[in-house]
Amino acid sequence: MEEKMKKVSRRMNIYMSLAMSICLSIVGVLNGNITKIIAGFVPASQLVVSILTSFLISLLISLVIGFLVPIHKVCGAASKNMKPGIGKRCVESLISDLIYTPVMTLAMTLFAYIRVMRSSGGTAELHYLPMFLASLVVCMVFGFVLIYIFTPAFLKKAMKAEGVEQPPQG
Repeated sequence: MEEKMKKVSRRMNIYMSLAMSICLSIVGVLNGNITKIIAGFVPASQLVVSILTSFLISLLISLVIGFLVPIHKVCGAASKNMKPGIGKRCVESLISDLIYTPVMTLAMTLFAYIRVMRSSGGTAELHYLPMFLASLVVCMVFGFVLIYIFTPAFLKKAMKAEGVEQPPQG
């Protein structure tokens, strides 16, 4: 049974990494370029390349985090004295969000910052810290919502794929 639960955890890591990476990449790229997109200054091809690059970077980072940090055990330890329900799910989602999102956001914004500075020859009037903090706030909120929504569905899917019966709900 313990081996099956390890497989469930690995599947969860892959599912969540894929979902978080694609969603946060889209949100991050669009958030950083929204005024330029509206004004028509950013070509669609540049957006696609930025999203795909950001996705690949964040996917790699989130997979590494997921395989190194036992998220399920950390969340379980933090919420072990809580009753099942919305409060417990919120705490577990917040913990997972705090583990993944800042690192992913740091990497994605750093990549975007370096890319802009290189393309402008270092003349872009862009300051990294405000860029990072603004993106972090958006990604933390969005990440929390994604984790809260996706975790139960992905857990059910992972458990079913590994032949593990779920305990009765309630």
